[in-house]
Amino acid sequence: MNYKLMNKNIEVLDFSYDHETHTITKITKISHSEYAPLGIMEYKTGITRKAFNDWWKNSYF
Repeated sequence: MNYKLMNKNIEVLDFSYDHETHTITKITKISHSEYAPLGIMEYKTGITRKAFNDWWKNSYF
């Protein structure tokens, strides 16, 4: 399934999510990385799928 991560009304990124493994499989588009949660940003590389998965598993929505 494809989803959008939003920061209030601002689209941050689009991603694919696998419901069987409960992981983000691919970040398809980054729109506004400056509005991304700090937990999905790596210091040298920016937004990564690994950091996004770690943040997702430890977040409570």
